[in-house]
Amino acid sequence: MVKDISYFINDIKKSFKSKRLKKPKKSKKNKYKKKKNTKKKR
Repeated sequence: MVKDISYFINDIKKSFKSKRLKKPKKSKKNKYKKKKNTKKKR
């Protein structure tokens, strides 16, 4: 039981970390792209 629970928690932590790491990177790239686009249009 304990081993199963620790495995489950580890999996959740890994998925949570990967999601948190992936999301900001994408949003940052999108923000930079939008800024560049507005500068080019102006």
